Amino acid sequence: MRKLSFFSLLVALLLTACQNGLGEQTTPAGNKYVLHEKGGGPLLNTGDYAYFNLDARVRDSVVFSTREAGEPQIVPVVPDSVQNPQLEPILDIIRYLSVGDSVTYTVEIDSIPPMQRAPFMAGEEYLYYDIDVVESVDEATFEARQAAKQAEAEAKFAAAAARQPEVLELLATTQEAYTNGTLENIQSTETGLRYVIHEEGTGPKADPSKIMAVQYVGALSSDGTVFDQSFDDGMPLMMGRGRRVIAGWEEGISLFKEGTKATLIIPSELGYGATGNGPIPPDAELMFYVELEEVR
Repeated sequence: MRKLSFFSLLVALLLTACQNGLGEQTTPAGNKYVLHEKGGGPLLNTGDYAYFNLDARVRDSVVFSTREAGEPQIVPVVPDSVQNPQLEPILDIIRYLSVGDSVTYTVEIDSIPPMQRAPFMAGEEYLYYDIDVVESVDEATFEARQAAKQAEAEAKFAAAAARQPEVLELLATTQEAYTNGTLENIQSTETGLRYVIHEEGTGPKADPSKIMAVQYVGALSSDGTVFDQSFDDGMPLMMGRGRRVIAGWEEGISLFKEGTKATLIIPSELGYGATGNGPIPPDAELMFYVELEEVR
């Protein structure tokens, strides 16, 4: 009797879902997705821009989330007349949704070329994209928002670039003290990396699964010759989420919280080794002044 009651309830739920238009859907181009919830908002219009949160996961493990990144994905709403088989499935699916809709699109990992598969896909059958449409705006609104973001970013870059003289002076002072053996508060790791924290950050901890923005100046520890920096234009280096940097940076930045200002002293084996790189000679010990500007 209990089994019958459960079966009856399951049938009722399925019937309700079907009546509400929920469940598996197929676009005219043949892309299948599951509609979990209808948000009741306006249908997305051709030419507008859709803002949506996206969680990519294998089974129940989320491997990427726009919510954690702090910004939704944004895509143009493609006209229904465009039925190009090469159109990205998410672009195809999005145009048939409404604001507030929640859907899941499933990708068979075997369909992804081996060279494009991330390590977390090993041994998995499916990659799931959970999508929640949060907003839709017209082209003029979208362009105004992008222009405002660009202006904000440029102001931030200019403020960082304006600090170049003081940063270069700090690096020179640190390098001189290091050479003279008077540099204080040097900490070391088991790999041979050394570092000095000038200012401890209070933000989130560095995380290689997230995007991290780092301002820096790189110099040879032997004589202070600067070979690279971000403060010339104020545009930080973006690292994390598969973006590769030298081992000394990978280890060093991972020690810090957002807002930290520090100097890394990187032995050659954690840098460019016996081959060097451009202006960096072979077997060079490197010194980087770094600021972990943002973790998102």
